[in-house]
Amino acid sequence: MKMVKKSTGLSSSTDKLIITDASLCGLQLSGVETQALRAYYRSLLELGIAYVQVPYSAVTLLTSELQPGHTVLSVPEDCKAIPPSFAGYLCTREVAAGATIIECAWGSTPPAFADEIRWTADSALFFQDYTAEFSKMTTECEFCPRNADDFGTALAVEWLLEGGRRLTAAFMGTGDYAPLEEVLAALHVYGILPPSMRLEKLPGVAEAYRQLTKTAIPEHKAVLGSALFEVESGVHVDGIAKNRHCYEPFAPESVGAARRIVIGKHSGKQSLKLKLEELGLHGICDLDQLLHLVREQSMHIGGSLNDEIFAALAKKAAGGNKA
Repeated sequence: MKMVKKSTGLSSSTDKLIITDASLCGLQLSGVETQALRAYYRSLLELGIAYVQVPYSAVTLLTSELQPGHTVLSVPEDCKAIPPSFAGYLCTREVAAGATIIECAWGSTPPAFADEIRWTADSALFFQDYTAEFSKMTTECEFCPRNADDFGTALAVEWLLEGGRRLTAAFMGTGDYAPLEEVLAALHVYGILPPSMRLEKLPGVAEAYRQLTKTAIPEHKAVLGSALFEVESGVHVDGIAKNRHCYEPFAPESVGAARRIVIGKHSGKQSLKLKLEELGLHGICDLDQLLHLVREQSMHIGGSLNDEIFAALAKKAAGGNKA
């Protein structure tokens, strides 16, 4: 992906970007807890997603939680009774219930009956002149890059930077789609995030996803990982204190997270100072002495120190004085 921000004209019309999440179509929903399914669906809409794509089998499970106007229904080939009023219908044949969305491989010829085209592409497109390829397609078509070889996010963002208006992605890259959370974070960095999007809701989506799938979010997962904003290295902490953009393309608060300073053998005086301020232990000890105690204790236990141990060491360095 090009690292130079382009002038796309989107900054004045970001409300026209339409993003669909298809993660529910990439999950095995047989036997899932109904309340967990409803909570996850609701969390996506609260995030500000325009449409949530759901499989036909999930309609009866969502019941009163379902918002057809914000839902694209994935219709199986043998489906006879297609419920009306959904925002769109992803299928392989024409349906009379509403807008027929047909998925087509990039460069193929779509059927004439399609109301909307969703172009799919894999990493092969990334190695072509994708700017030229994008220009061949109307920006009102939908783009659904697959995440083969982890190129999904790059292709999705490039499409939107080139003027594309419609995109399908999936939370956590479920179903081998471009990871929704990564695309949204990139749009935030570029300054073209649709105003309806509320990135501070991402932790809630992640928790709902965890409850639904019974799968933990990796602690270093891009955008969502619990350890993503943990910092220990003295140089790292000092750099963030002076200019967070040295290490962070976006503030943790923008995605509903918080930075956490971890104290350990790699910590420096700047880390100790900031941690003391965080704990309300202002100027109570000699930093050189505290740094010696911290490194000694970290080596002894073979890891980082929790806040309770650190506070105790701070008081020890202050000669036992209370904060």
